Amino acid sequence: MKCNENANAFYKLNGAVMKKIYLCLFLLPLLYGCISLKSEYPEISYYRLSQEPININNGGGITGTLQIRNFSSSDQLNTEHIMAIWDETKIQNYYYHRWVSAPAELVTDFIIERMNNAKLFNGGVIKPNSLVIPDYILEGHLLDMIAHNTRDRELDTNFIIISYQISLIKKEPLKTERNVLLNKLYTISVPRKNNEVSTVAPAFSRGMSKLSDKMLNDIIEAVKNSGNK
Repeated sequence: MKCNENANAFYKLNGAVMKKIYLCLFLLPLLYGCISLKSEYPEISYYRLSQEPININNGGGITGTLQIRNFSSSDQLNTEHIMAIWDETKIQNYYYHRWVSAPAELVTDFIIERMNNAKLFNGGVIKPNSLVIPDYILEGHLLDMIAHNTRDRELDTNFIIISYQISLIKKEPLKTERNVLLNKLYTISVPRKNNEVSTVAPAFSRGMSKLSDKMLNDIIEAVKNSGNK
């Protein structure tokens, strides 16, 4: 009699355990559907430089063709990631916020487009791979194109800096030496509304437009002083 009672208790215990196991197996798919084990990565945003209205002195229409060689840059700028310096100490690469191409290429294309829009040279502005023999050559090196952030979100405490060095060379037939008409460093700082990454590209667009117009005015003056307009 006692053995039967023990056996019944054993079967009841096993039955309760099996019910719990079946319940867990039933609920597991439901829980897996509610909880995603795969984290979603943020979408990558791409930015480019946009042209502001051109503001140059009268005196365009220079006779000849200008070739703009691809700008070089420092190694730290050889990346498509937007970069920012926090409190002048820490450099941050925004992995999910990128330029459509490396900064040196952006600057080269921006200046070519701006000069063509300004109709500065009546023969046009060409890239190095063109078969046209240029009358002038523009070489450049991008030194700085980084945003500066602070913990303060107020206006003027966050800004961008662009800096590049250019040389304007006039091609002289039958001469081997370089006739440099202009060799100058251009730098500009442009304030941003706050330290958000969304304010970086618009500030660089404003800065590049202003800086390029200064360069265009200097090119007009340099060619004029050389005796050729």
